[in-house]
Amino acid sequence: MAVYRAAVHAETRTASALTPEAVWAAIDVAQDGDTVQLPAGTADWPKGWNSLRGAKMKAITIQGAGMDKTVICDRRSRGYFVPFELHGVEGKPFRVTGITFAGPDLTSPGPSGGFISISGTCKNFRIDHCKFKNAQTMMTINGDTFGLIDHCYFDDKDWERSPAQPIWYSGPGAPNYASR
Repeated sequence: MAVYRAAVHAETRTASALTPEAVWAAIDVAQDGDTVQLPAGTADWPKGWNSLRGAKMKAITIQGAGMDKTVICDRRSRGYFVPFELHGVEGKPFRVTGITFAGPDLTSPGPSGGFISISGTCKNFRIDHCKFKNAQTMMTINGDTFGLIDHCYFDDKDWERSPAQPIWYSGPGAPNYASR
């Protein structure tokens, strides 16, 4: 009995601009295994690409042109709608790489929630080669999820006697670590 494997063909989907809407359009058409390429440049984002959509993550890579080459400036008002709201799904590993996230260069801690918010049940996401600067909290991770954060640069700020917390985690904790 012969077994034939179907050919797997991943595509690169290029965002037409460095805006939340253009990034959403590229992610929306991407399929599992694809790479969504973000262009080089600096852009102010008043909201995130997944704001008010709540879309579940696909098994994709979201890739900028590199640290300090693709720069997303978080210009939202205080509150939610982080630039990258990632609702992970178990069995669909995702990756974010090669992006600089910058907060306001002010004396305040910046908007809450960080630049990347990861939730859901994905057990193998990866955030790598990203730079996070000018915020008190850079990333939040909530739920029964975990992954690898490596080769990232965190330039955080303390604010009014409150130390910076680059990554804030809330989830099952001990049960996850005990099972690994």
